[in-house]
Amino acid sequence: MNPTANTQQSLMDVARNAALLVREKQLPSLLGLSRATIRRAMEAGRFPKCIRIGRCVAWRRVDLEAWIATGCGLVEEGSMG
Repeated sequence: MNPTANTQQSLMDVARNAALLVREKQLPSLLGLSRATIRRAMEAGRFPKCIRIGRCVAWRRVDLEAWIATGCGLVEEGSMG
């Protein structure tokens, strides 16, 4: 492989790895929910657990995707009349 291809692959790896964690400020826009709704879900224990890296709080993207796939823990079946 040539150096340019290695550099491009490295940049793609960095971008992919950076997207593995989601910071708290990113949650509302990523999920389409208000901060208040997210906080209520956290307080009720219906939100994926965060991880702490030093002083940083983040969520694993895969946990958020699984949470969405299983109904977000916010919606009860049959609640729409």
